[in-house]
Amino acid sequence: MHARLSAAGVSDAAREAQLALACAGVGVAVWAAMAALGAIWCAPALAGVDVALVALAQVTPLALGFVGAAYGYLLWSLGATGDLAHAAGNMCSMVLTFLGGTWVSQATMGAAITAVARLTPIWWVVHAFGDVFSSSGTTGELVGSVMAQTGLVLLFAAAIAAAGTAIARTRARR
Repeated sequence: MHARLSAAGVSDAAREAQLALACAGVGVAVWAAMAALGAIWCAPALAGVDVALVALAQVTPLALGFVGAAYGYLLWSLGATGDLAHAAGNMCSMVLTFLGGTWVSQATMGAAITAVARLTPIWWVVHAFGDVFSSSGTTGELVGSVMAQTGLVLLFAAAIAAAGTAIARTRARR
């Protein structure tokens, strides 16, 4: 496979960039689909809610979509097949949803689990949601808090993508 890729008229860097953009495109598409489905499903509950709050609630999940895209890029860099990538994605999402409090409230988790959860992007997404959902209107303080938490989620995406890039370049040199 490496010989075929080397014979291609596309440089390694260009191919990696194209793959990273394709992964980002999938992440944005998944976010957009989920946002649209959420808006449709929750339309009655959203009636009368400040549109700026609804838009602000979508910022952090978009960043989480980039984390998923970076994870996909990392798996590709590791040489994962479709089935392996699917299984790894499912396992990772189950662990993250647990740590995010989807299965058990974060308030009831032990100190050790909470400490680990704080080292994941989902922790910051859940807390950004909490800030938005507990607010009655958009304020500068709320926007700053959500943007700071979104920035942390994007740092996770950048770190995972950087690891994927390093692995892809190392594998290309072999």
